[in-house]
Amino acid sequence: MTEPELASGAQPPSPRPPYRPTLAIFLIMPIAAALVALLLAETFVEREGIGGRLAETPPVVALSPSTLIGSPAPDFELPTLDAQTFRLSEQRGKWVVLNFWATWCAPCRHEMPVLQALHASPSEAARALGSVVVIAVNRDESAAAVQAFLDDLSLSLPVALDKGGRVSNRYGILSLPITYFVDPEGIVRGRHIGELTTELLDQTLRKLAGS
Repeated sequence: MTEPELASGAQPPSPRPPYRPTLAIFLIMPIAAALVALLLAETFVEREGIGGRLAETPPVVALSPSTLIGSPAPDFELPTLDAQTFRLSEQRGKWVVLNFWATWCAPCRHEMPVLQALHASPSEAARALGSVVVIAVNRDESAAAVQAFLDDLSLSLPVALDKGGRVSNRYGILSLPITYFVDPEGIVRGRHIGELTTELLDQTLRKLAGS
């Protein structure tokens, strides 16, 4: 076999370095990650059965408790345990104490009498705010389980049923319980993560009344 001809004065080519895919990997990985994120985002769109509308189901966490402070509270409509409907935007003109909970949550069980007292017999701190509405949003449990829990503790406060946890997801709920305080204009003015005691609740309400 003859050697390849070279141009006059040309040097034979240097051997090529072995192929290393490092650069290609760094270029491909961001593109792949973006495609995966796009596919995941599309899976969060589902069809509503009411009115044939399309509604966007939020991702696992849409907001965080800290980013909600000072922002409009995400509106929602949920069925209540007494076969009514609760819609947050219909509470304008009132303070709303919005509590997320579940029957299996021990701190939720401990704080429920505190929320019941706020609903049934508002304290002086609560009366200073004017009209206060309490709504306990149960995360993804059956109506029977929730009713049994309320009966066991002799509770009568309003309870909304968040089937599938869609509303809880919109509020960035990663642990229970968590309570938001929404002002009469629908703005989140405070939140408490963990169990509420009577002292903590009154302290929060007094701060809100003085703000």
